[in-house]
Amino acid sequence: MIPACAAHKPKGRLNLINHDPGAFASGQVEIDATTCGVCRPGLSTVNNEWGDVTDPLVPGHEVIGKVLRRGVNVKCLKAGSLVWFGWFSSRCMVCRQCMSGNHNLCPGTEQTPDRPAWRLCRQGALPR
Repeated sequence: MIPACAAHKPKGRLNLINHDPGAFASGQVEIDATTCGVCRPGLSTVNNEWGDVTDPLVPGHEVIGKVLRRGVNVKCLKAGSLVWFGWFSSRCMVCRQCMSGNHNLCPGTEQTPDRPAWRLCRQGALPR
């Protein structure tokens, strides 16, 4: 279980919860987050301005921390590595957009806010 601050309804108050992130996958890293920010898009998500609030909703996607462990398919990081992740948490790294440095335009991009309850966590698991 991972402690996180979550809202359970649109415009709801953030309360501390224990979140079960599910099974740890081979392409993920688990981090110990030391810093997490909540910017305007995070508040928009809490306020359900885009109509896609999940329960629980854990805002915050700008995280700095250290890698605790990595999945067997993760080759570029090791335990103890300092990492940062932002709005985009995954990309394919093979399409034309990725290969030209335009990762934000990757058709396979996954956004951190689309991953329920991974923000404002003491620990989190992220792809790649």
